[in-house]
Amino acid sequence: LRASNLLTPASHPLHPGDLSQHSRKYPNTMTSAKHLLKIIKLPPQTPLYQYLLLEEALLRESAHSYIIMLNGTNRECVVSGVGNKPHEWLNQSYLHENRQKIPIIKRYTGGGSVVASQDTLFVSFVLSKALVPQNVELFPRPIMKWSEKVYKPVFGEQFELLEYDYVWKCDAHQEEHSTKRHVHGAGITDSVRELNEDLLEKEFFDASHNMKHEDKPDHSFVSKKFGGNAQYMTGGKKQRFCHHTSFLWDFNPHTMNSCLVIPSKKPDYRDNRTHDDFLIRMKDMQRFTSRDHFFELMERRFREMANGDEWRDHVEMTEETMEDAWQYVEKNTMVGTRYIDPLTGEKIEWEEEYL
Repeated sequence: LRASNLLTPASHPLHPGDLSQHSRKYPNTMTSAKHLLKIIKLPPQTPLYQYLLLEEALLRESAHSYIIMLNGTNRECVVSGVGNKPHEWLNQSYLHENRQKIPIIKRYTGGGSVVASQDTLFVSFVLSKALVPQNVELFPRPIMKWSEKVYKPVFGEQFELLEYDYVWKCDAHQEEHSTKRHVHGAGITDSVRELNEDLLEKEFFDASHNMKHEDKPDHSFVSKKFGGNAQYMTGGKKQRFCHHTSFLWDFNPHTMNSCLVIPSKKPDYRDNRTHDDFLIRMKDMQRFTSRDHFFELMERRFREMANGDEWRDHVEMTEETMEDAWQYVEKNTMVGTRYIDPLTGEKIEWEEEYL
């Protein structure tokens, strides 16, 4: 990866330019048959518990579709998949000792456990089936393949979906001839090399990763993970789904090592690599000038889709505030998102700043 891969906002193919003219409504031609897609940009440092409450409520209670974005949460916390057992994923004694500092959130979707922080970026698709191509079925694998196409123009050719992870492809020849402390031309700084080898299994990956898949590792590249995904699909007439991703802009390896234990499952493509050979920070990929730059390009990508063949004829895109959308949280009676005790996994109360 050459230094030229670093894209300034003006040089990026999805440079948003002046966003002010699109501040409340994206250019589109509205018809009565169109589906309403709302963009919700949450204030930075919004508590992740509120983010997940809102996301779940919109999926269950609203008839509209949403894209939700959050540039970092307000505190370090652990987020666990709905089927995770505390003793299999969590360092229970450490989290019990620090229960007033590091809350544990059980989300309503599947997947593993992750440590989130101010340096974790979040993007969620809460969509009706009508917003994906007709040949995309509401199952994790087809939705993941569709999401790869959504993200590809933003991340570029070194980005791909591998199993159920978003990964960054580094040149294998360069990796092979690099020293343990330096990777030349791969866009990776020494900070990645500071990771503890004990962190082997601490990434957030979809619980259904052991399903059969068509992805085959390309051995001319070394794939490094930076994004973890999980999904929830509704049944019946609603035909809706949530696909959400946590992106690692940066992270604290000490916190990860302290909060999580090594799970028994791992992605096949990992190929027994140590953690520092498996993970990459977004800030070290030399693709974005800043976190805000990433979100600007994502917003530009959604506008491109709204005016392109995929959405132009049947989707109207607008913006909505968190305050306006919060009405659905108050209506939702099937709340799966909750704080849990690290020892028992039972629901507990946690004092947090609510709207």
